[in-house]
Amino acid sequence: MQPGLKLVASTEKDALPILQKAQESRPKDIERYEFVLRTAIETTSESLESAQQDLGKRTQAVEAREEREKKAVEEALTPVEREGKQADDKKVAEKAAAEADKPPARKPPTLLRPGEKVGDKREKKQDQ
Repeated sequence: MQPGLKLVASTEKDALPILQKAQESRPKDIERYEFVLRTAIETTSESLESAQQDLGKRTQAVEAREEREKKAVEEALTPVEREGKQADDKKVAEKAAAEADKPPARKPPTLLRPGEKVGDKREKKQDQ
């Protein structure tokens, strides 16, 4: 994520002065796009600030928020819904464990050479 955020930050550093210069020049048709220009400047500034923040702190904040939302949803469930959800979670965990224990599926053996298809031999015989 760090290289991506650095690229975003550098692009926004380049774009922000261009947007601000367009706003300061006050062209005669500014009324048409003033709102969009102002929004673009605000959004670019906020995005630049976010990209420059510590990625670790942002990740922790997002994870904490998701955990709070998950707890709130679980607390809102009725007892019957909660039992059903727990049973579903248990089934999913058991299925995942069974899938992990299974060896990967093998490709069936064939007598064809690499690059050769099933219809190739039939076409050759018909040509002869």
